[in-house]
Amino acid sequence: MKNLVAVAVLLLVVSSFAAADDIKAIHYVAPTINGVTSTWSDTWTLPKFNPALGTLDSIDFIFKGALAGTGSVTNNHKTRGLDLTFNFAANVTLQRPDTSTVATRTPYVEFGTAPDYLYVPAQTTWTSPLLTAADMSITSTTLGTDLTLFTGINPGDTITLPVISVDTSDDTYRNPNLGGNVFIESSGNTADLTIVYRYHAANFIPEPGSLALMGLGLPMLGLWFRRRRKS
Repeated sequence: MKNLVAVAVLLLVVSSFAAADDIKAIHYVAPTINGVTSTWSDTWTLPKFNPALGTLDSIDFIFKGALAGTGSVTNNHKTRGLDLTFNFAANVTLQRPDTSTVATRTPYVEFGTAPDYLYVPAQTTWTSPLLTAADMSITSTTLGTDLTLFTGINPGDTITLPVISVDTSDDTYRNPNLGGNVFIESSGNTADLTIVYRYHAANFIPEPGSLALMGLGLPMLGLWFRRRRKS
């Protein structure tokens, strides 16, 4: 009897995988946003899902924020050296048209981490090499509100998504900031987005093989339940 159940479950699993193969996908790649600073706001306008193609099942947002910049510090103290750590960071947020959050990325790079602080001698200017960081994620949604929001009424309909970047960079002196030390950062960041619409085609019909496997599995499970009740 246990073997009967195992076979029935296996048939159902195999049939579900076969049906899943009929899910199709469309990719839309948004143009890269290049911010000259780390604080900016912009928008992407992308095609909505065309309902003539079928039924939208899920949406993937492949979202990346990247950061690049340099830091420069001038130690104006006459005799005392300076210990310093600094970082470049930003919060890059993708939003729906109503400004609710879809995803947030936080690219971050640090220079002069403890215990190896950046040391700048007295009356000296030091500039960092180019520092870069990137943060990417895939956010998926099957929410009915999102599927409706991203499905067009007519072919060619579009949706506009805000994207906002806020600079969160910081610098810290281990020794007091004596002598009018000056720290200057120059950084900018980019944002990239790919939307993937996963859907069943309008003429989707499960393959005969999938239906046959499911037709075998369900009766087997029914027979097992009936025998359990009798026992």
